[in-house]
Amino acid sequence: MNFSSITPRFVECSEGALLRASSLVDAIGSRRCFILTDKTAVAMGYHKQLVDHLAQAGVYADSLTIDPNESVEGSLNSVKQHYLRAKADLLIAFGSSQTLVRAKVTRHLMFYRGESSDLARPNEVSGSRVPLLLIPSTPSAAIEIAKPSALNTEAGVLEFQGHGLMPTAVLIDAKLFANLSQAKLVESGIAALALAIEAFLSRRSSLVSDLYSLEVVSYLYGLLKKLAHQDGIKLSIQERSQFLNSCYWSGLAITNSSPALLTGMSTALVQQFNLGFSWSVGALLPGVLQFSLSSATARLERLCVAAGLAMSGESRNRSAMRFVQEITKLVDSISLPSLAEQRLDRTEVLSLSSRLTQAVQHSGFLANHPRLATNTELTQIYRSLA
Repeated sequence: MNFSSITPRFVECSEGALLRASSLVDAIGSRRCFILTDKTAVAMGYHKQLVDHLAQAGVYADSLTIDPNESVEGSLNSVKQHYLRAKADLLIAFGSSQTLVRAKVTRHLMFYRGESSDLARPNEVSGSRVPLLLIPSTPSAAIEIAKPSALNTEAGVLEFQGHGLMPTAVLIDAKLFANLSQAKLVESGIAALALAIEAFLSRRSSLVSDLYSLEVVSYLYGLLKKLAHQDGIKLSIQERSQFLNSCYWSGLAITNSSPALLTGMSTALVQQFNLGFSWSVGALLPGVLQFSLSSATARLERLCVAAGLAMSGESRNRSAMRFVQEITKLVDSISLPSLAEQRLDRTEVLSLSSRLTQAVQHSGFLANHPRLATNTELTQIYRSLA
């Protein structure tokens, strides 16, 4: 079987990994780093730990903390200018998903002289001259490491995909996530599960993406079911590591496969109503799976087996249906915030369905799904939102 794989060159996923960052920096061949971080990482003291650790290893590090009040365009320019002034040979992003996205995008635009509005949508990233080390401080950031990225800017939505978006190195330290709330685990977990499922169902899935997808579904389905029905759950350091790895692998799955219907529909919601991507993919997942039943039976059956839901002697169709039903129950039991709870009128959202479906059609992702959705079918899926 022929296949290709896109992964970072160096990966460190372990307890206490932050204090081994110098090993990754050395492997990359850097002596002058520029660190992009955010106020949370600074307030928690993690940023100082990293800077002190690098200094002890003889590595110079300059830093910039993202200003949440600065425009996206202004932020990207600030990162670019600070990196160039620091004469750095490595860009490190340490923080939330937005911090990592801005680093990935800035890295691509570092030597771009045109206007953001002139960039193609989506922009295919084929390579970069700037080495990049990503260190997530939230589960959603772990998902963001390897997946295609999008930024809402004053010039519109910038979308980036392609192997050139992959970081040079990744560091995931489970110790940084000791105080994860159950709500945050659920929110990120359902998003990672949804992306892994989408990658597996995509027409462009591969042997590599399938391995990541099945591993993510195998672990996260059981964990999310437990989180949905029990309060006060605290994950051990080993469980946190496995959870974060699953979040990271979901991004690798979608990158080594392709975004499809779910991502296209979710991105349209995010762009139109500024909803969170994690909420959007989770809320739309049951509707997309129901739509996929007739065209992806064999793949859904394999997902059913991976989730531990298959029953002996059950037909392929029944297993596929069981998986869709159980995922729907899971999403219902998680009780994602409703549109009303996010200060959105469902009637207003549905009244803009034609605009949403047009955005989905223009995304280019529909053809990657096993079944090509019509505008009417897209509207029906959007109507499944509470």
